[in-house]
Amino acid sequence: MDPAQWGRYVIAKPLHGAKGRDVYLTQTTDLSTRSSELTLNDRRTMSIQPYIEHSENGYPTEYRVLTLLGRVPYSARNSWAVARQPLGEIAANPNGVIASNNKNFGRLRKVWDDPEIIALGEQAASAFPECPVLGADVLRDAGTKKLYVMEVNPTGKVWHFSSPSAINLFSRA
Repeated sequence: MDPAQWGRYVIAKPLHGAKGRDVYLTQTTDLSTRSSELTLNDRRTMSIQPYIEHSENGYPTEYRVLTLLGRVPYSARNSWAVARQPLGEIAANPNGVIASNNKNFGRLRKVWDDPEIIALGEQAASAFPECPVLGADVLRDAGTKKLYVMEVNPTGKVWHFSSPSAINLFSRA
């Protein structure tokens, strides 16, 4: 993989992961040498994404847009409760945590009413009309401010009006 095209760092994450587990930051030039480790000797399928700097004031931040039948009942801003380590330290640590939804560092969640983020969530949902409930994970590039949909979650584990997550999210709204 060419760092000129992919950037200095990439994210390797399992196709069937959850809650930020087994998501790794690696230098693009090291990806091939870490392949066996990341894929568990080809027993785990990984996807590779360019790393997008998405920290706000040093805190990794992501947005979850929930759609119901293509419309957005809410979106949330989620960030770590502590500042992120330098990227080089995370990439050098085989257990380094990079997933913005990792709960090891605490999470600050609140309802977030940003029309641009909501519109992108609705656009992502339109690509999956067979999924009545969808959670789209959105990042904002810290430098360019461009928005990216990093993944969509169609499994149903995104409905937080009646889940334990609702207590934290809606009690602060």
